[in-house]
Amino acid sequence: MTITTEPLFLATTAQEAFWDTDKRIIFLGEWCRLFSRKEYWQSLDATVAPSPYQALAAVEHYYACASEICEELLAALTGGLNEIHGTSHSLRFWRIVIGPWLFYYVHTNLDRFVRIKDVFAQHPDLTSIVLSEQSFVVPRDTMEAVDLCKTDLYNLQLYSRVFTFLGKKFPVVEVLETQPNQKSASKEKLTPRLFFLKAANFAVKKACAIIQDKPGILYKSSYFAPDVELRLFLRTRGKFRPVGRKPFRGATGPVENILRERIAASLPAGDDFRALLQVTIPLDLPRCFVEGFDELKAEARQYPRKPTAIFTSNAHFYDEAFKVWAGSSVEQGSLLLVAQHGGNYGVAKCLKPQEHEVAICDRYYSWGWQDSGSHADVVTPFPAAKLAGRERIGADNGKRGILLASTASFRYLVQFPHLPEYFEDYLAWQQLFCATLDDNCRANLSVRLLAEDLGWGLKERWKAFSSEIRIEEEGTSSNFYDSLKACRLFVADHISTTYMEALSSDKPTVMFYNQQNYRVKREAQHHFDLLKQVGILHDTPEQAAQTVNEVYGDVETWWNDAERQRARQEFCNVYGRTSQDSISSWNREFISIFYDAAGLKARQG
Repeated sequence: MTITTEPLFLATTAQEAFWDTDKRIIFLGEWCRLFSRKEYWQSLDATVAPSPYQALAAVEHYYACASEICEELLAALTGGLNEIHGTSHSLRFWRIVIGPWLFYYVHTNLDRFVRIKDVFAQHPDLTSIVLSEQSFVVPRDTMEAVDLCKTDLYNLQLYSRVFTFLGKKFPVVEVLETQPNQKSASKEKLTPRLFFLKAANFAVKKACAIIQDKPGILYKSSYFAPDVELRLFLRTRGKFRPVGRKPFRGATGPVENILRERIAASLPAGDDFRALLQVTIPLDLPRCFVEGFDELKAEARQYPRKPTAIFTSNAHFYDEAFKVWAGSSVEQGSLLLVAQHGGNYGVAKCLKPQEHEVAICDRYYSWGWQDSGSHADVVTPFPAAKLAGRERIGADNGKRGILLASTASFRYLVQFPHLPEYFEDYLAWQQLFCATLDDNCRANLSVRLLAEDLGWGLKERWKAFSSEIRIEEEGTSSNFYDSLKACRLFVADHISTTYMEALSSDKPTVMFYNQQNYRVKREAQHHFDLLKQVGILHDTPEQAAQTVNEVYGDVETWWNDAERQRARQEFCNVYGRTSQDSISSWNREFISIFYDAAGLKARQG
């Protein structure tokens, strides 16, 4: 490694007020260079620091390190939080309540620490500008903590903390406190049918409030469609019913340093990164877990008492009062049932949210895959909740258009192995795909963007690349499933929920993704290889585009090929299972759990 002594300036974020343009600049990463400011930063004497994660093995190493540290900290915080709150909650309770914040926090800070250490190893004499501690913010809850990680200012706070820990003394700038912009929820078009379903479900919630403390399987954020929720409520005769409480955030008061110092005393020491966390975690714990915890518990007590079971697909991430209620309920003997909510579950080799979800629940409903590890008895393959009740779409040459559903990643890492560098590669692959399409296919292409751009300037990038490609924006056009039904051919350029929605509905689909950056589990590789053998999945964007060029004129013949259909069906049975009687299957499952639990209580009584 060549070590330079030339005085250089390190820019850690896209906050240009924290750049010294009189010096030669090293940008810590591409996130510093906003697309909208391209003309400006291209005029500077600047380079981008090489990634410290040149090999995927390094990414997986840090993923494993973060997982190990999370477990150590969870045990320590269980003691610390119980001590300051005068409680004796179990490790499982605190895993449910603080687990999502903890793993995001550890992954986020480990990345910032690794990048700063690496760039200083190459350039020991770097200077920078840091954010004043007077400008530091403490997140309100898990959602705000994650939202803050999208912002340049909060990342300046994280990098500034690392600089201080490493003994670096740089000029300080104070900025008025700002909170992240809350993403606006995309609104579904209110059709007469949807209006009826929403009204019916509202009436159900009102009725359930009257019987809320009676035994039942209570759900929140189920991921079932509204009509499926209603049908399950009716079929189970109210045993499967909703919890109508809105998410509660609270914790807007001041930070109490004395409480946080007591938490610091419970944290373990260790290597340099662990030592950093020992300093920062007491400062950064969301206020809802410290100052606002009594308020959170009070809200949780408004939920139904002693449910037979609690069912959810994603309320266990950001709904803080729900998590406290769920944690308290399982300590009193209730079951926690969690259903898969993403198409990369069971597929991705490294996926911390999946590990967390399986660890907190009594039964985990996968979309068809099984777990061969320590949680094999917890994971239950089942028809996907999100896909229940959906109709087959099939191939239809009478339709027009090619739909590519794009994604967006945080500009700053929030969990390994999803590097910002990988998203740069992803954008380059999109352009290669579009450039390889023939004129007719390109003229029929629509790109669907997520509602949240995350600072990438994706719409502007597409306009700069090609003015003829139509842009669909989530929240301003039809919902994804309607767009999927309307097009002739779907293109999946990443592994998430959309590709599974398409395959499970028998929609003609062409897939590609960077298989060097996104590793699938060993047991999943066989099924992906099957898709590759029949020409659905491709190794490169150019190969995928060539297939689109060849089949767009007659997708029916191509898609309905017997071998191709067998591969699709086999894949979906494991990673996106559906069935004609999926609602009946869920009905039987909930009835069985209800009466099994009732029988157990009777025997215990």
